[in-house]
Amino acid sequence: MHDDPCLMKNEARARFLPCFNLINLWGAPDFSTGPRLQDADLYSVLASAGYEAVQTPWPSATQQLGFSRFAVARITDLAQIEEVARTNGAFGFSSTTVIVGTGLETDREINRYCEALMDASVKHAHPLLLETHRGSITQDIRRTLSAIERFPELRFTADLSHWYVGNDLYGANFDVTLDALAPVFERVRFVHGRIATPTCVQVSVDGVDDRRAYVEDFRRLWTRCFALCLAHAEPHERIPFAPELLPAVAEAGGVQYAMYYAQTRRTETGEEREESDRWVQAGYVLAIARDAFEAALQTLKPLSAAR
Repeated sequence: MHDDPCLMKNEARARFLPCFNLINLWGAPDFSTGPRLQDADLYSVLASAGYEAVQTPWPSATQQLGFSRFAVARITDLAQIEEVARTNGAFGFSSTTVIVGTGLETDREINRYCEALMDASVKHAHPLLLETHRGSITQDIRRTLSAIERFPELRFTADLSHWYVGNDLYGANFDVTLDALAPVFERVRFVHGRIATPTCVQVSVDGVDDRRAYVEDFRRLWTRCFALCLAHAEPHERIPFAPELLPAVAEAGGVQYAMYYAQTRRTETGEEREESDRWVQAGYVLAIARDAFEAALQTLKPLSAAR
């Protein structure tokens, strides 16, 4: 795989790219104050809210000028990889975030996936970013670090909520793990925004100034992640951050899918409804990440001055 300019040191700094994952609007409840996927003015609303890019699992849904565009896909078979790279490259997406495998793979099978990802990225000039995700080849931090040792050209989308829960990051070993994640963070080219507790992968926050311990952990995770990418960034680089808040229940093709991401509460009538407005929550998460990005810039200023 060709050299990645993001790994070349440069005095200039990349910029934060606020991105909206359209899946935030999937299955939006009636009380949501945000737009709907089918709204004619969807992109005007997104622009007014400060978003400059979109990410989507529905490639044909984003033929919109003025927005940077990114895709996301699930891959469970080697044969899918080249098709995803070819199709999404042809659609003009800047990159595709891919959730790969089931988590049951052997190291040899992981190697085959990694080789195919890198080959397809180069062949179609379309970056495939491996997402850190439960139930995939990156569900375990140690195996992900080992994959990087074998394939240093790998690039990632960081969804740290999955690791925060699945690898039990909360507690005494947090600082040790934060340091150990440096090889991953250096290779992150996209960040998904979701905040987890130690036992629940997606929870609501009480505004931008929420100071509960697990929210503080995500501030630190995102700050370290941004700092390590910024330390190696070219001036033209943009680091997309996309809140990704999934529904409790959503419909596709006439079928209702229970996803259990958004937490629900039972109303007085016995109905289960999402506990918060995902549109509003996405704004909070984006603001927290923007603060983390600015904090990352501050940590790098002494390094620049020392050179």
